[in-house]
Amino acid sequence: MYNFNVSRASDRIGFKITAGGTNSDGYRSYKKWKDYYKKPKIDTYNFSPEFHLKLGKSNLKLQYEHFDEEVLSASSRKYDTDIETDKYTVDYTIPVAKALFNAKFYYLRTDSECDCHKYNSASGKHDKFYYGSDVPKTDWGLMLQASRKIKGFFLTVGSDLKWGKCESDHSYDKGPRYFEGKQKQYSGFLHIEYPLLNERLLLSAGIRYDWWKNYEGELYDNTTAYELEVDYPDATETNWSPKAGLVYHLTADTRFRVSFGTGFRAPSLYDLYAQYTYRDTISIGNPDLKPEDMTYSIDAGFDTRLFKNLNFSLTFYHSSFKDFIAYRDLEPGEVPPYLTPGPDQEVRQKVNVGKVHIYGIEASLDYSFNDRWKAFANYTWNRSKIKEHDLSPEMEGNYLNYAPRRMVNLGLTYDNPRLLTFSIYLRNVGPIYYNAENTKKMGGYTVGDLRISRNISRSMEIFLNVDNFTDKRYRESYYYYSPGRWVMGGVKYNF
Repeated sequence: MYNFNVSRASDRIGFKITAGGTNSDGYRSYKKWKDYYKKPKIDTYNFSPEFHLKLGKSNLKLQYEHFDEEVLSASSRKYDTDIETDKYTVDYTIPVAKALFNAKFYYLRTDSECDCHKYNSASGKHDKFYYGSDVPKTDWGLMLQASRKIKGFFLTVGSDLKWGKCESDHSYDKGPRYFEGKQKQYSGFLHIEYPLLNERLLLSAGIRYDWWKNYEGELYDNTTAYELEVDYPDATETNWSPKAGLVYHLTADTRFRVSFGTGFRAPSLYDLYAQYTYRDTISIGNPDLKPEDMTYSIDAGFDTRLFKNLNFSLTFYHSSFKDFIAYRDLEPGEVPPYLTPGPDQEVRQKVNVGKVHIYGIEASLDYSFNDRWKAFANYTWNRSKIKEHDLSPEMEGNYLNYAPRRMVNLGLTYDNPRLLTFSIYLRNVGPIYYNAENTKKMGGYTVGDLRISRNISRSMEIFLNVDNFTDKRYRESYYYYSPGRWVMGGVKYNF
């Protein structure tokens, strides 16, 4: 791993340039490793220049971000993948009369290319061509916002405009397969804050309107004996999302808070149209996917300083969702006829689950022994359950996949600027289910990380990071092990 950053600033102009990369020969991640499997080789590179200009009373920020990831891995199939992402951002802020106005524009382009070959037992090589794919995706958006204080009220009004398009082009030895679709979303919002009782009580309220359209979706497939062409119907949804909150400072060290809100989440273009393979899992788009509605979300809690160096926080939360978007493993008879997955591959697709309830409690403590020693602990008790499932009623009452029912984090830090900074972290994650059917369960695990750093000069720092220092063998995915002990050392120099 290597990183570089340099920055300079004056009263009216500044810049920052960051760059870096990682190179890894991978590790044996599959539960059932075979001789012809290959450890995934991963190379990543990033580069980002950023410029700040002060133009009178206004501020202008220009930023470009580039990220390139190259992955070569092999099991029963060898995947040679290259994913490039480019993002351009323009951010402009200016005071107008008594208001503060902000405009932000972004353009994001992601292009994922992959060559896939099957393993040939006769030659002992991955030399049977399977497919080549190109999945370009483009998103761009404009956010406008104005804020002003009027007679004690602090008002914010704005809009969030988004456009996007996605293609999924696969060339198989038997013929081509092509997906395409477009999406746009227009949103407007208003937020108001009003302090009372000498600012001990803060009331807030807001509302957001979303208009979403999915259009020009199509599928073409000529990989079987039957040519297939589908033009998907356009889909449009609208949604109003109110919210409200209250914060009350009982004392300087104790505050109570409660909030209520609703929400709306449109499916992404990948969820709707893309087809992609990650190792031995094929994910396919679902053009019939509807937006996800958060019918309500409530959280309440308090933050307090129990005594001089001990802070405590407690939060209760409960959310209800309609048409919740989640992955579903497809049975062989549900797989589209144009797909021919291998015997060791599974096919999954995002679907709308009828109703989902998510609720739980979060508690946290942090304690300062003195100026150099600090510790923290937090605990989450969570329940994420399917209440209604129109497609699979037998799943009602099941837990959502990848939703641990218990999480604990502990940390201890020693910070002495003249000597070194040392931190140790422990995290415990309870058992989770890999699938919504709750037939594939993964056990919980406890993993520890270390961080050590020392300043050599005002501009130079040396560091050593050890992730999973006990070399724990655990899984965050049902079929693959997570990395073992990972040691990284280096030097940071700020120009």
